[in-house]
Amino acid sequence: MILGGQPTRYPFRAAISGFRWKRLGIDVTGIQKVLLRTSDLAEAVAALVLARHPHNYTDDLRRLSGAAAPRIVREAEYWMRTGGSEISVSKVAARVGVSLRSLEAGFREWRQSTPTQYLRKIRLEAARGELLAPSDSTSVTSVALGNGFFHLARFSAYYRVAFGETPGQTLRRSRFRRGSHFAVLGSGAASAGRRKNIVAGREYSGAY
Repeated sequence: MILGGQPTRYPFRAAISGFRWKRLGIDVTGIQKVLLRTSDLAEAVAALVLARHPHNYTDDLRRLSGAAAPRIVREAEYWMRTGGSEISVSKVAARVGVSLRSLEAGFREWRQSTPTQYLRKIRLEAARGELLAPSDSTSVTSVALGNGFFHLARFSAYYRVAFGETPGQTLRRSRFRRGSHFAVLGSGAASAGRRKNIVAGREYSGAY
């Protein structure tokens, strides 16, 4: 590819259908999630470069950059909700068969948002749902990683902007309420037991 009058060493022909980058000779065992986040950054940089600088594929990209139809946007939303923590915007674009630029234009037109912002919103809502109904093993870290947030400080910042409190505050409040709920249930069961014993005693003594 020719960019700015100079040939580049990157295989940009494959990038036109979604700006997808390939990892060449990289063993992702054990660090796959970290590399996926790095790949997302590479895709974002590639998209910016391809969109803002003229090159020998500019005309091809312009032909592919029309706004995605509402049906495509709805399909993209489905994949965002069901694709798991490792789904990325580029993977969503590939699954619905449009370019990143087309998908972004569609989301801006029909959802007044970008695909990245929309995916983040879905993940934040899913994370909040888990924090509001925690199990004994729930932690902020496990919830963040399970919903595709691999930078904990950034997750906390996004969460606070969205919900007005930190993930830790939500979790502590939920656990307190859960503990209070079980305490009330236990107290109620104990009271019922005492009443039953009193009734049994009265029956035995012939009070009834």
